[in-house]
Amino acid sequence: MKVKLRVVQGMLQNRKGDDAGMVIDIRRKVFVIGSAEDANMRCLSKAISPRHCEVTLDDDQVSVRDLESETGTFLNGEPLTSDACQLKHGDRLKVGRLEFVVEFGAESDPVSKFVSDLLEEGDEEARLQRLHDPQQRQFHPTPATPEAKVEPEAPPEPEKKFQRPPKRPPGKLPPPKPVVADNTVDAAEESLKRIFHKD
Repeated sequence: MKVKLRVVQGMLQNRKGDDAGMVIDIRRKVFVIGSAEDANMRCLSKAISPRHCEVTLDDDQVSVRDLESETGTFLNGEPLTSDACQLKHGDRLKVGRLEFVVEFGAESDPVSKFVSDLLEEGDEEARLQRLHDPQQRQFHPTPATPEAKVEPEAPPEPEKKFQRPPKRPPGKLPPPKPVVADNTVDAAEESLKRIFHKD
């Protein structure tokens, strides 16, 4: 049986919110969702614990259980415990601020299953290698080849250098002009005129 989680709400969307239909295939027998580096689906959110919950594939049954997360895991609005709870097609699973719809499908043909298993093994090997070799977790951009280089249409404008104004020697502030008025309202008006209508 093929199991998918379709994102209906949360940060797996792009910034414009266009990607609410993003689909995550569950190809492992135990699929951990969390913010830890070794989670099968890593979600960088403060609302998601390092190992938040796990989905388990067992023959024709699919179950989910909470892994004692801080904010909880919810199935169709009900909080889950550490006991496994069976999933059905169309169930809504909420993990932190993420919400998924569970989708079941027919198992693919043997060739596709073999390719899927190979991809799963490759993913697992790459994940373990990244855990043991921190250098591989860093992004190293490759320089563009001369063929791929695009010439700018117009020459770039020369950079303007910021020039700091010359320092003035320290001095005293000028004495304030006395405000002559008969009452406080006139004094306030006179002060405002000086502030906004400087000569």
